[in-house]
Amino acid sequence: MLLMPLGVIIFWMHMAVEFGLPLRMVGGEMESTIGFPYRRLAAEEGVVFTDHFVYTPVGERSIIERVLTDLRPGVTEVYFHPAVDTDELRSSHPD
Repeated sequence: MLLMPLGVIIFWMHMAVEFGLPLRMVGGEMESTIGFPYRRLAAEEGVVFTDHFVYTPVGERSIIERVLTDLRPGVTEVYFHPAVDTDELRSSHPD
């Protein structure tokens, strides 16, 4: 079960190798489900990709601070939404 056509994956891999670009990939535990050893092949080609992905909910500053102080070895992508401190934001996210 591929989440996207194999040709797209191969194209992205080619572009990453040719231009030295990092790739965002799902975790290695999905390789058997997807049926394509994308992370192994990317690593063999020297492609940099995310080892750890951390999603932080809006308004969770304490989580962001903890993630940044507790980084594990490897490449970590932290997904968060920076915002300007306004009354509207505070009313929707009191943190």
